[in-house]
Parts: sequence; C-alpha cells; structure tokens
Amino acid sequence: MNRTNTKFLSFKILLVYVHGASTAPLLLRDRKGVLGLTPIGEAIPLAARIFSVADVFDALCSKRPYKEAMGFDAAMAILNKDTGSHFDPGVMAAFSPIARQVFDRLAVCDENEVRKLLEEQIRSHFAI
Repeated sequence: MNRTNTKFLSFKILLVYVHGASTAPLLLRDRKGVLGLTPIGEAIPLAARIFSVADVFDALCSKRPYKEAMGFDAAMAILNKDTGSHFDPGVMAAFSPIARQVFDRLAVCDENEVRKLLEEQIRSHFAI
C-alpha cells in the first residue's frame, strides 16, 4: 500500500462514534494505558480490540515520512506474532481471512474511493 494518508482513519473515527465517547480513551490510549489503568482481555471493549488490529495493520502498510510501507506478508507476520499478547485472537481470526483482500483493495484506492467504500459499509451494516 504505497500511500501517505491513513485510509483506516475514517473507520477508527466511526468506531469511536458508534461506541460512544466513553470508549475513545481505550481506543486512543498508548501501551501504558489511560491514567495507568490498563484493561486486559475481555475488559477491553470489542471496538478497541478491532481498532488495535486495524490501526497497526494500517501503520505497518502505510508509507510515512519516516518509513516506507511494509509489504503484506511482513505486516501479517508481525500481527500474527503478537496475537494473544497484543492482539485479540478472535479479532485476528476474523481479520486474517480477509486481510489480503483489504490490503489489495485499499492499495488501488485514493482517499475519495476509500470514503465511498466506508459509506457503503456503514449503510450496509447500520441500515442508514
């Protein structure tokens, strides 16, 4: 994914919106936790666990001013290595079968096309 903008940003913002402001600190916290409180396992809201996988996948596969985009296989190797310690195994089990399709689809999209895909998914899943 040779891109300079994060294409999952809209998805991340949607998760905060859908799950409410109370979830935002958990979605946006650093590894030290919010105010030293680090929920673990099922105590972490599902939206935050999904966000974690999407955020890291995006960060690894995105070109940044300080790094080149990582390839699909290398990014998935990191996600798989950290499944169970940093990433929820259930979320990874759901994401892994579609990860290549997501990677390939977003690799050919510009920001406007990604927004359109996001809108389609929102309408499909939320009956808007």
